[in-house]
Amino acid sequence: RMSLPLYLAGDMYQIAVKWTEFAPRVVQIHPHLFSEMYGFIYATLQLQLPFTLLRSIVVSVTTTRTREGWALVDGLNDEEVQDVCRATPPPGTKIPMVLHYCERYMYGPMFFSKYRLKKNIMNCEK
Repeated sequence: RMSLPLYLAGDMYQIAVKWTEFAPRVVQIHPHLFSEMYGFIYATLQLQLPFTLLRSIVVSVTTTRTREGWALVDGLNDEEVQDVCRATPPPGTKIPMVLHYCERYMYGPMFFSKYRLKKNIMNCEK
C-alpha cells in the first residue's frame, strides 16, 4: 500500500512530468481512492526507474496487519515504546518511520480525526 522509493531530484522531476500525464487518465478510468498513485507507478515504469515496495515503513490503518509495519510495533515491549515516544529508541530498534493518520476513526460514541488533534499531541509528557 505504501511505496517510498528514493529518487534523485532529477528523477523526481521526470516522474512528476509523467505522473501529471498519467494520473488524470487513470482517474477517469478508475475514479477511486488512491487511483492517482497508479499514475505514479505508470510514470516510474515508463521511465524504467527501479521500484521497491516497502511494507514496514508506515502504520495507518489498524485493520491491515500484513501490509504495514504493525508487526514491528507489536514486537516492542513497554520500555521500548516509551523510548520510541521520547525519540530515543535504542540502536537497532526496528520501528516504522511514519505514523499516518489517513482516516477518521469511530467506535461507538468515540471519534478520532486528525483535524481535531491538539498541537502538542506528540509530547509524551502530556
